[in-house]
Amino acid sequence: MIPRAFVYGDLLFESILVQNGVPRHFELHLERLVQGATKLGFADLPNSQILYKQLMEMLNGKQHARVRLTVFRNSVGFYLPTKNECLVDFEVFDVVAKPDTIKRVGIYLENHKPCNSLSNLKSGNALIYVVAAKYANDLGWDDALIVNEYGNICEATASNIFIQINGEYLTPPLSEGCVEGIMRKVFIQELKAAHKLVVEKPISKELLKSAECIWLTNAINGIRKVEKLLLT
Repeated sequence: MIPRAFVYGDLLFESILVQNGVPRHFELHLERLVQGATKLGFADLPNSQILYKQLMEMLNGKQHARVRLTVFRNSVGFYLPTKNECLVDFEVFDVVAKPDTIKRVGIYLENHKPCNSLSNLKSGNALIYVVAAKYANDLGWDDALIVNEYGNICEATASNIFIQINGEYLTPPLSEGCVEGIMRKVFIQELKAAHKLVVEKPISKELLKSAECIWLTNAINGIRKVEKLLLT
């Protein structure tokens, strides 16, 4: 039988960077995972100590890696699950080094991301990212920006977005439908610690055109500057 997580996307996952044998921002990942599991009604999620031990066992001494931690509802049933207990799975991948800059980024407009309480989760409901990434690849772009139901830029295919205008660092609020990214939170903390002005506000396409600098952030590749924004 095909697991319901495969059929309905009834899962959450975390992509964790391991450097020098240490999972970076592990507590932030677990905090987000617990919040998502609570929202979806998952039961019996192992605590952070157990998950950390399991992760380190899966690494088996590997010093540099990308770990995908997936939690899914262990249930049968159709849309309505028969139970809420969850299972945990770990996958370990080699880290593919990427440059600090992203050369070409455009905007994907064919589908819009909804803005609701599920939009901030890192879940298995990821078709918009798949089709946007494929669209970007077909056009020779390095990434694509996602537009939400209001027509504003909310994120990229696997990253949050920040722009700089007149000394202010702008990023969409979670109400704009972006994933609640780990590196988004870290970058905001770093900017505020450096006494930079961070403003969470909707980013229209017109506002994006005024950006003096654009960054895309995620937990695996860190903070990357966009070299060229392609606008139509």
